[in-house]
Amino acid sequence: MNHFLLFDLDGVLVDYDFDFYYFLFEEYGILKDQFEDFFYNGFTDTFSGMHSVHRELKKYLVKWNLKDDENISKKIINRWFELKIMPRLKLIDRVLSLKSENIVICIATNQCKERLNQIFNELDFVKEFDFIFASCNIGFSKPEHEYYDNIYKNLQMTYPSLKAKKQVFFTDDSMQNVIGAKKYGFIAHLYSSETDCINRLEKFCKQK
Repeated sequence: MNHFLLFDLDGVLVDYDFDFYYFLFEEYGILKDQFEDFFYNGFTDTFSGMHSVHRELKKYLVKWNLKDDENISKKIINRWFELKIMPRLKLIDRVLSLKSENIVICIATNQCKERLNQIFNELDFVKEFDFIFASCNIGFSKPEHEYYDNIYKNLQMTYPSLKAKKQVFFTDDSMQNVIGAKKYGFIAHLYSSETDCINRLEKFCKQK
């Protein structure tokens, strides 16, 4: 049985050095809870690729009693995108080594177009994956059924050996996304650590 592996990017393959919230409060008086309201609501509206992150953030500037100012939104987004990205090298190295075993490795990520461009420019390892399924290119995002369905059908078109959804292993740090993938039919696990993830994917890949 051929195996297909899907990995979330943020929170699974990479982590971040979060001094960002200190910057928000010192510069603009924006609290962590306020920005997370944008991150989990307004920012998600950019995942389909229909809206820019600048446009959505400007709506929240007004909500936070700041000016609807393009310069402020640019400064915040630039600082956000400048966060130090810390690849989880132990996991990444093991995943990339599986390519030599004819296992298909993919990134499944919710991203806006601006951030996706940054990822391609800064993270060389992503280019070694067979596919990058980004929500802004698909038009749907995790945990929507259509997101997983788009991935499955695209893989089937390329690999006729993909006959069943149980051939696909999916891992994410969001329980909501894991539940969505399980409902679709993938073998899905919640990320907890590099070691646990490696153990789970190796066990999956040994299945016949």
